[in-house]
Amino acid sequence: MKAMIFAAGKGTRLKPLTDKMPKALVPAGGKPLLWWLLQKMARSGIHDIFINVHHFSEQVVGYLESTPVPGLNIMISDESDLLLDTGGGLKKASGLFKGDEPVLVHNVDILSNLDFNLLEQEFSAKDIPAMLAVKDRNTSRKLEFADGRLCGWANENTGETIAAGSAFGSGKRFAFSGISMFRPDFPGLFPQKGVFGLIPACLSLAESFAIGMYDAPHDWLDVGKPETLTAADDFVDNYFKSYTE
Repeated sequence: MKAMIFAAGKGTRLKPLTDKMPKALVPAGGKPLLWWLLQKMARSGIHDIFINVHHFSEQVVGYLESTPVPGLNIMISDESDLLLDTGGGLKKASGLFKGDEPVLVHNVDILSNLDFNLLEQEFSAKDIPAMLAVKDRNTSRKLEFADGRLCGWANENTGETIAAGSAFGSGKRFAFSGISMFRPDFPGLFPQKGVFGLIPACLSLAESFAIGMYDAPHDWLDVGKPETLTAADDFVDNYFKSYTE
């Protein structure tokens, strides 16, 4: 498999740290978030990694050049002129994808112990174009799946819903983990253009294509706010300590 890391966002929730640096370089356990994710991907046997950049893009590129990870071939998808959001960013970067290997897609500010290789095995066994890693956790925004297939989205606080098929309302709801896997040609089918999110793009295709779910138990942390940084330190100490040895 190959991988794409979403590292272009402005990291607004992590202010004031991100007034001076991109969220990809925010430290956890003494190393940037990007470093931990690259190490995990390398240890999972991934070699080709695409990274989109926008906010302080020169810092991300400079860091990658000065701190290479052996065995990784990193390619930059430059969004310096326009931040494309997750869906637009993936669609733009997909023009760089070659071959037929599945592409793991991962938010840079997510820490988890999810096994990338097991995700790939299930994705390949199901022979579907896309799979979203999900978790049964407390959040207002949920994806709904019926028989393991994406059929809608709901904001349980506001009552807003998006149906993606007649099965909506009869399935089970989960929170998206910010980790997914795609057939390399699938993002090119997103009907939206320019700036758009990944989840709306998937919902727009969910009636025509089977978009699956991966709900293997995993510990997970969204390093999205300054108050989560201590938890991030503990997370990498618990799960990734061997990466520094």
